[in-house]
Amino acid sequence: SVFYEIIENYRHFLYLGDTSLGTYDLVTNIVFSSTTQAVAFAARTDKKWYVVLDEQSYGPYGYIQDLQFALDGQALAYNVIIDGNYYSRIVVDGQEHMGSICNGEILYVQDRKTYRK
Repeated sequence: SVFYEIIENYRHFLYLGDTSLGTYDLVTNIVFSSTTQAVAFAARTDKKWYVVLDEQSYGPYGYIQDLQFALDGQALAYNVIIDGNYYSRIVVDGQEHMGSICNGEILYVQDRKTYRK
């Protein structure tokens, strides 16, 4: 599928093929998985930031940066600011966790346990 953005009247309309991914005030950090057809980006609407991974959104946050897919495309890592504090987040199997990608390894915390995928 083709990913594209239309900007009209200061609004960003995003599409993946014929599927609308939403309408936003601003879009940054667009990344594509090298092994899957996934696309992710940071989007601002109503002065709040969200991570959008395909058709699912995560947030809101004060700010988002450093989006990156794992080498196998099975996870998306990013950094967020919440109430002035900096956190690392990761989406694995559609669920958001505290975590990151370190040396190609997916690491995340769920129910106070650390997992490596």
